[in-house]
Amino acid sequence: DRLAFDLADAKAADAEQDAAPGLFAVDHDGKRFKQLVERQRLWAANGNDQRRMQPWNTFLLNNSTQRRGSEVLAWQPEAYDGKDFGYIKLLRLNTFTALTNEVEAPPNSTAWWADAAGQLRAVVTRQGQHGALRWL
Repeated sequence: DRLAFDLADAKAADAEQDAAPGLFAVDHDGKRFKQLVERQRLWAANGNDQRRMQPWNTFLLNNSTQRRGSEVLAWQPEAYDGKDFGYIKLLRLNTFTALTNEVEAPPNSTAWWADAAGQLRAVVTRQGQHGALRWL
């Protein structure tokens, strides 16, 4: 069994943090540790680098009950206008390979809840000042 975790510091102010929380996975016995998400934005990468990671702005879904196993749920903002995210992708992230598959969700989803098996059960959608809780 694997455990996924990040290095978020909930007590530190945003201005005090010099890196994103990243995302990591490890076997229960401490073996096969893997960094899944970059902690800092890379402007240039070595073309021969075999370490495949998701970009720094990929985050473990906090309310995910599925933080164990070969896949976890994560989210990634795609657009930001200075006040709000314009589009957010929900992803299934493989804890061995760091490869992702986008999870189908209603447009304008901003929050997700999954059951213990990792299946989406509810989402919050928001467009402008209107929002809705949708059961799936």
